[in-house]
Amino acid sequence: MPDIKRNFLRGKMNKDHDERLVADGEYRDAMNIQISTSDDSNIGTAQNILGNRLIATNVSSVLDDNSICIGSIADEKNNKLYYFVNDRGEELITNRNFLSQTNWYLGGGVSFNAAGNSGPNAYTALISTAGDGSAQPFAGFFHRIDCMGGKKYTVSIGISDVDMGGDSLNKSHLMQFYVQGDHDNGGNNSYRPHGHIYCEDKPGVTYYHATFTMDVTQNNGSTKMRAYLQMTRGDSYAKSVRISHPSVIEFPNNYIIQYDTERDRDVSLYGYPNTVSPMHDATFVFVDINGEVLKFVDNNRITGINIIDDMLFWTDGYSEPKKINIPRSIEGTVQNGLIPTKVVNPAQPDAHMQDLVTEEHVTVIRRSPVSMIDVQGVTFRDKFKQYHAYIQISDTNQNPNDIINSSKGNIPNFTSIKAGDTFRAKLTNPGGTQLPVELEWKNGDEVVLKEYNVAGNPDGVPLTEYRIKGTISNWAENNFTTVNPLINKNGDLLQGTTGHPYNTGQPLHWTIGNW
Repeated sequence: MPDIKRNFLRGKMNKDHDERLVADGEYRDAMNIQISTSDDSNIGTAQNILGNRLIATNVSSVLDDNSICIGSIADEKNNKLYYFVNDRGEELITNRNFLSQTNWYLGGGVSFNAAGNSGPNAYTALISTAGDGSAQPFAGFFHRIDCMGGKKYTVSIGISDVDMGGDSLNKSHLMQFYVQGDHDNGGNNSYRPHGHIYCEDKPGVTYYHATFTMDVTQNNGSTKMRAYLQMTRGDSYAKSVRISHPSVIEFPNNYIIQYDTERDRDVSLYGYPNTVSPMHDATFVFVDINGEVLKFVDNNRITGINIIDDMLFWTDGYSEPKKINIPRSIEGTVQNGLIPTKVVNPAQPDAHMQDLVTEEHVTVIRRSPVSMIDVQGVTFRDKFKQYHAYIQISDTNQNPNDIINSSKGNIPNFTSIKAGDTFRAKLTNPGGTQLPVELEWKNGDEVVLKEYNVAGNPDGVPLTEYRIKGTISNWAENNFTTVNPLINKNGDLLQGTTGHPYNTGQPLHWTIGNW
């Protein structure tokens, strides 16, 4: 039987021609295949694409049905997958369309009249009091909600058809909508994190918005809250208001999740079905509880993603390009997915694992300076001390100068000095001043020397340019006081006349020779 082989090197699906006329290298129909582009002999062959299976991970319990993956990248070098997940936030008010009174609670004397799902007032409810004393002074209509500590929420409600029933007091005594602690479930009803939304009588529907961050410490440690519509003085006045689309919704949670494909292959060897793998340990790389750092948005899919060594870079064309260090981010992230990632910086112990990561920590772009740089010169010198002195030089040894001697012999100036040479000199004050000055010098200090300028004046100090640079050597006769003849310590001949090793009876530091 002949062995018929065809290659699909052109990689082109051709549905236009009759199957008998399909050219070599093309194919009529295919599903779940790829055309090999290798350099081996199998080039141009049609090969099956690997399939997928559902993976159950430990992060599944954190992500809810509102979560959506908006970007991913495979780190083939390290057998890791990274997913960018936006959890769009849970709506805490479960009955927003008022097709029933389910989950809404009425105070005594408060009436609820739902408009249904048709007509101009569809999906609204008219809340009212009779004003006959049947309602409480602070008559209420509320929905119980459960908030998470540290989480941010957006509160909104539509208000229309406001009727105050003749009550003319200021708006603080009219109708208000707010979130408060649920005192029936351990909360503090005085805890009202976003203040009050006042319901005013305006034409049409007015939508009000507010935000708050849940602080359980102010709510008796409880997460239980109420979305509350208060009708003040509803016992005395027949009041009514139409509400629509009330909402208390979480700020979105953003996550970067790592999945290890090596571990997936390991557990797949133990006979689990091909469609569902056992529970795997995915890793939260970064957790942003309120979406204020990563700023993921559903309709901004992230395609510009790259991994360089331990750094993960991405941009979504919406917010600033960002980067994170993968190992440090994992170290700073609690794996329950409920706590925002913290800064990991071992070089700064005070900040290490203390501060939450903010957008400025992860953004690639750095803020421009808000003002011009202000450079101030700071010197180590004490303004009450002196660090300079003067040396007189001459053109010949016959003229006066302050050089005592050198490794070059008796020299009048420094023209013959080279690297490695040494010299000894007397230090003086400027202008021949005779008042001695103690210098802030010591053995081992570096000093610089500069000749006078063409006008015959010394340059200002400290010297910024110099001709010679050297180091003070450890000479036994060093004395860092100006106007001191280093070669005659006992210039006044008042120090003892004994102790000279060769000439007893002579003044100290002096030798008397025959003329």
